Formats: sequence, structure tokens, C-alpha cells
Amino acid sequence: MILQNTSMTKIRVYTERIKGIRYWNGWRIRKQTYQRH
Repeated sequence: MILQNTSMTKIRVYTERIKGIRYWNGWRIRKQTYQRH
């Protein structure tokens, strides 16, 4: 049970990190395109 819980939390942290990176990358790209115009 403990092993399963730790693996689930690791997966959750990993997915949240990917979501954050995607969000920040999209925001940065939007900012760049906005500044270009």
C-alpha cells in the first residue's frame, strides 16, 4: 500500500509539473507574440 501511494504521489507531482511547464511556456509564447505586434 505504501509503495502504491508513493508512486501515485510521484505521478501526480510529475503531471502537475508538466502542466505548470506547459502553462508557463504558453504564457511566454503569448507574451512574445503580443510584444512583436
